[in-house]
Amino acid sequence: MFPYFSIFGHTIPAYSLLSLTGVLLALLYYLRARRHSAFPEADGELVIIYGVAGAFFGAKLLFLATVLPEFLRDFHFLFSETEIFLETYLYSGFVFYGGFYGMLLAAWIYCRHARLDFGECLRLLFPMIPLFHAFGRIGCFFMGCCYGKESSLLGIEFENSPIAPNHVPLIPVQLFEAAAELLLFFFTAFSAYRKKNGFFLLGIWLVAYGLIRFVTEFFRGDDYRGFIGALSLSQVISIFTAISGVFVLLYLKKRGTFSKRS
Repeated sequence: MFPYFSIFGHTIPAYSLLSLTGVLLALLYYLRARRHSAFPEADGELVIIYGVAGAFFGAKLLFLATVLPEFLRDFHFLFSETEIFLETYLYSGFVFYGGFYGMLLAAWIYCRHARLDFGECLRLLFPMIPLFHAFGRIGCFFMGCCYGKESSLLGIEFENSPIAPNHVPLIPVQLFEAAAELLLFFFTAFSAYRKKNGFFLLGIWLVAYGLIRFVTEFFRGDDYRGFIGALSLSQVISIFTAISGVFVLLYLKKRGTFSKRS
């Protein structure tokens, strides 16, 4: 693949470029969707800022949890080999689930503090998450991170990836997940347009993505994800995620509030 792009003489990592594309498309979606939302415009922008901060801290904390023994072992390098330590543990290494739940928590805290309707906040902003994540996963594919297992049937070979094994056919699990997230974006965006309850969007995504991620993890070939017994940490979180989504949907069904109340 192409882990780096050369633009006007500057070398830019493919992951950064595609993630930025996801951010811009998500913001364009927000600018369009806010026309049909009762959520205050200024608060919507502040929720995005809070959410990004929550996503960063959540993604970083969960990553550090997966490498905690190594982090504690190497902590003394913070003072003697500061740049190498920061490059290893701060500048790189983020876990999506940590980012997602960190973002969700930050948005909830803001809405609670500002006394705003969190369900309406979800209806306005939630589709941005699968849209951004889809392009992030495409960026993973170009860089070679989060690569799949070796397969002569479905595999794609990398030639100059700085992360994945080169010249070995690997299952493109990143693209499978990206396609699933794009479908979830269109579904949640359409549901939001049809005035579905914001918690309905959340519940559907939790169930669908939890199941998708649980399955795709079996086809991952990288081994730096953290494991709990036979399951990866992401699979354990996926089980919790899918079950949480089921409870959200059952609660909405019991109350008869799949659609937004006027």
